[in-house]
Amino acid sequence: MNQDTALEMERIIRSQPYAGEFQELLLSFVAEKAKERGSWSDIVRCVHSLLEGSCPQIEGIAAAAELAVLASDIMDDLQDQDQSDKLWMQCPAAHALNGVVALMMCFTGGLGACGLPSADIAEAGRIISRSLQGQFLDIRNAAETPDEYLQLVQEKSGSVFQLMVHLGCAAAGAGGRQRELLLDLADCAGLIHQIQNDLRDITRLGQKNDVLLKRKTLPVLYLLSLSDEWDFRFFQQYYRGELDWEEFLQRTGDYEAFIEASGCQEYSLVVQGLCVDRAVELMEQVVAPPSKKEQLKEFMYGAFVRE
Repeated sequence: MNQDTALEMERIIRSQPYAGEFQELLLSFVAEKAKERGSWSDIVRCVHSLLEGSCPQIEGIAAAAELAVLASDIMDDLQDQDQSDKLWMQCPAAHALNGVVALMMCFTGGLGACGLPSADIAEAGRIISRSLQGQFLDIRNAAETPDEYLQLVQEKSGSVFQLMVHLGCAAAGAGGRQRELLLDLADCAGLIHQIQNDLRDITRLGQKNDVLLKRKTLPVLYLLSLSDEWDFRFFQQYYRGELDWEEFLQRTGDYEAFIEASGCQEYSLVVQGLCVDRAVELMEQVVAPPSKKEQLKEFMYGAFVRE
């Protein structure tokens, strides 16, 4: 993360009436987040620049966006009980949960201090609520079909990209067709990245992963639709609770053969490719200098474009 962004996040936290141990806890969470490569706030700045914005408070808005993402990351890790090396997973869960609420208050307070209109702050809240809806469905493992799962991902992951786009548009005072295109592009980006995560996780049996947690991701749903017919019933049996994890691991070779024979990875890549094609189509319709569109593409989906 850009060091200036981390410093601005710290400034926003210090501007709130947090003190002592609690303030230090929040600042430690920011320091932990700052170690990560990449930055969501880059999308906020990029959209603002692409739309020829000149908001003097863009850095404060970008930092506030990072605080919202940090709160979301902490909540996600607490729900999944993974990322044990993160500071928020090493403190009492009640402290981390209090931190999530505090960071979201910093987010809204930070936006207000930057002078964003109340309607734009309200819309940011609506987008976050959409993400929470998707997160809840994900926790419940509610998706039973690929279409349901893709809708869930748009709500959960696409909304994070949408929040960055919305804040960049709001800072630039932009709306209309340009904003609609960029929000649709954000949903595509969420799908592209989540499918990539799903593909990576489907083969990682040696550590905490989607299969261990019986998550119904895109490749898993595809496997579940086949296993009864393909004489790989052990996979369905595990998801129904008829096999425990240790019994499942004894069939690792069968599982790897199932993955290879099923075409689940190829299927997921096709779906991802369609999302990439849609993202390219949407980007072509955005009216902006090619160099700025190229920069936004790199932040959102550039690594997945087939040359």
